[in-house]
Amino acid sequence: MIITISGKWWSWKSTCAKLLCEKLWFARVYGGQVFRDNAKKMWMDLFSYLKYLNEKPELEKEIDNELMKRCESYDNVVRESRVWKVLYPQHIWIFLDVSVKEWTRRIMGDLEVNKTRNEVGYDNYAEAMLSYEQRIDEDRSRYLDLYGKNIYDLNVYDIVIDTTSISVEQVVAQILQKIDADA
Repeated sequence: MIITISGKWWSWKSTCAKLLCEKLWFARVYGGQVFRDNAKKMWMDLFSYLKYLNEKPELEKEIDNELMKRCESYDNVVRESRVWKVLYPQHIWIFLDVSVKEWTRRIMGDLEVNKTRNEVGYDNYAEAMLSYEQRIDEDRSRYLDLYGKNIYDLNVYDIVIDTTSISVEQVVAQILQKIDADA
């Protein structure tokens, strides 16, 4: 079984992927870390690196191909990336959503504690909220240009969960319940 988790920034994709892997004994392929590591190698924050990739679509496709190869060695895997729905339309697809207000609260809190995410810092909530809208627009445009698909079209996903006002544990429980119901 292949489960793919996509979604907006700070919608708990990584945390949910880790918990699902623990509960199901699945492997995990984490696309976000590849992008973060590449950004660090180039002395860029993640957002600047993603803008850089807009000018180098062939580089992003190489990264996507590498991530696909990593997945091929597993029968049971949770994949975490925004682009997977575009590249693998035949598996279980989950989209995690979050409101801009909650996203801002999460990122501001996380950046206070976790300095290793290679993220841009924000001086205030208004600046972070503006960045959120920019990121969504950049993602949408980048994947439309690369693959001709809107990764934020929720109609193509099997499971869509708004994580704004529920816990990570509740999100994972909803995912497991849906998977069990469809099995």
